[in-house]
Amino acid sequence: DELARVLVTLFDSRHLLYQLLWNMFSKEVELADSMQTLFRGNSLASKIMTFCFKVYGATYLQKLLDPLLRIVITSSDWQHVSFEVDPTRLEQSESLEENQRNLLQMTEKFFHAIISSSSEFPPQLRSVCHCLYQ
Repeated sequence: DELARVLVTLFDSRHLLYQLLWNMFSKEVELADSMQTLFRGNSLASKIMTFCFKVYGATYLQKLLDPLLRIVITSSDWQHVSFEVDPTRLEQSESLEENQRNLLQMTEKFFHAIISSSSEFPPQLRSVCHCLYQ
């Protein structure tokens, strides 16, 4: 974990993160026994990927989701809205269909926020995704 942190920090500061990712991910693919084991082990490539998502993704997600979560938590419009969709856990006064609609509506808000934020997606994570795609 420490080595992954040092490598990512060092390579990113020199604008060479993409090259590190490409080399580490290529080696991971080359050494994998099967597709099912890719990035499943405790390899340096897995640790580097995890570190990148934690460090660069945390700020992005906080900036993206914080306003939506605050609305859900603090807005009087959402105070008495239920999202429970497990029929065994519903209160007698709740409607499964209404709760499903509530959950779908809120999910769409979050999904739209994520889709609309592509321009704010961290470049480091773009590099991770591009290397994984290749």
